[in-house]
Amino acid sequence: MGFYDYGMSKENKGLFGLPIRPVETEEELERLLNPKKKTNEEEPKNFTYIPKLNLLVADSVSMLGKSWYDCKIELENKGSRMLTPAEFWVYYKFCMDEKPSILKNSIEDIWQSEWMDALVKNKTDLIVNPSVNINSLNEYYHEGGKLYQEVVLQEKGRFDIGDAANETGLPYTLNKSGKFGYISDALFYDKLVAVQKDIKMNDLDEKVLVLYLKYGPNVTLKSAGVREVKIDNDQNKRRLDGIGADCVR
Repeated sequence: MGFYDYGMSKENKGLFGLPIRPVETEEELERLLNPKKKTNEEEPKNFTYIPKLNLLVADSVSMLGKSWYDCKIELENKGSRMLTPAEFWVYYKFCMDEKPSILKNSIEDIWQSEWMDALVKNKTDLIVNPSVNINSLNEYYHEGGKLYQEVVLQEKGRFDIGDAANETGLPYTLNKSGKFGYISDALFYDKLVAVQKDIKMNDLDEKVLVLYLKYGPNVTLKSAGVREVKIDNDQNKRRLDGIGADCVR
């Protein structure tokens, strides 16, 4: 069972029903014009404590329309960060079991995607949680982070959570019938590619969560933002009541 981008007819699907090439312009236009599109949040209102991660994670996506670089800088200035791909799956399983409302209203929101705290380098290498700075020419650059070499598949297909590596959160194998989708166009780019979570529709008009490796960290998409993660947990736990977070123990 395949999935396809908005604006692409089912007859134009490629391998395993996946699109031969994304149609970002029509997708972005539809998302922009659709009256159900949610108001952008600069600051998330509610956070949930995820015990397995020992992190406070925003219930919603904020900073829509900003690049991966811009989101990363703003979060770092606040003492926050994004979810890494590996952390996302822990968060996803927690929401399935404990907070289905977040799954339905945010994670599976077809009008919003979210950047993750990882970059693809040299087509097959993954850098997790790098820091970002701006040089004297007002250009972004990254440094540090955890490097995983030759872990990025250059394919399009399906996978299940069990197919995702614990260290990277990326699938190490693909199949034709998995629950989740994977699209990597990093092979065609010499520069960095940001990891993105998106929602596509399959050929039965069902939502499919997709890991999308296509856009550079300087690209802005109206539908893409971040799910903020609070780093200073001791301080944030004391603020739970004040920010409306839901602490699940």
